[in-house]
Amino acid sequence: MKKIYMPSMDTLYQMQEMKANVYGYLYVKAIESIILDGINYPNKGMLKNAFNYLKEDYTIATSIGRLYPEEVKYSVVAQNDVKLCLDLLDSKGKISSSPLDNISSFTDGVYENTNVFIKIISLLEEELRNNPRYRFEYPGSRILDKIFNGEIEKDNLPILYRNEVIKALTSIEPAYAFMKEDNIIRKSDFLDNGISRYLSRYHILPGFGNDYRGKDILTEPESNVKRLLRCINTRNK
Repeated sequence: MKKIYMPSMDTLYQMQEMKANVYGYLYVKAIESIILDGINYPNKGMLKNAFNYLKEDYTIATSIGRLYPEEVKYSVVAQNDVKLCLDLLDSKGKISSSPLDNISSFTDGVYENTNVFIKIISLLEEELRNNPRYRFEYPGSRILDKIFNGEIEKDNLPILYRNEVIKALTSIEPAYAFMKEDNIIRKSDFLDNGISRYLSRYHILPGFGNDYRGKDILTEPESNVKRLLRCINTRNK
């Protein structure tokens, strides 16, 4: 069963202290949680049985509708969105045939090989950019599970290409930015870049959530932030 990586509250507070777009980050986590809930429990569905405040949230409904058009019928806000309709008409649809589908049977020792690991990260970053559904529909794979679950350790990264690999990893899961050992500003750049690409993967404008930058949205969260956190945590136990 696939899972969504959710950082601890301490990590979220660190992101907030670095003035990262935590609000946008939580939105994507909620979107991924709803989709993966439907993947893991097909009878439950995605938007079909979601709370009304989630299925009628414009950002959540249209992001899911772009990846899974069959979900549009469960959201009034999505059903009435002209831009979403035009975007779907322009999309050609895609069934993945990624080379990553072919590597599920190798040993961990093979995955730890520098050349193999760098190739996997490069291919995965490209696949997600072109086909975000792959995050939810990839065949069973220990190495991809580890990457998506935030389980890659800094000590296992190749020293020579470490910065490049971390930068690629942050576009897959922004929390990998905390692997950076450089000064706080440089780490913040990696985190901002990762969250921006994370939003873009789901067709959310990079500036979404910027109004909340530099504000404490975690100590006494407003109702919408509470709902996002609840959506994520209840689906990721």
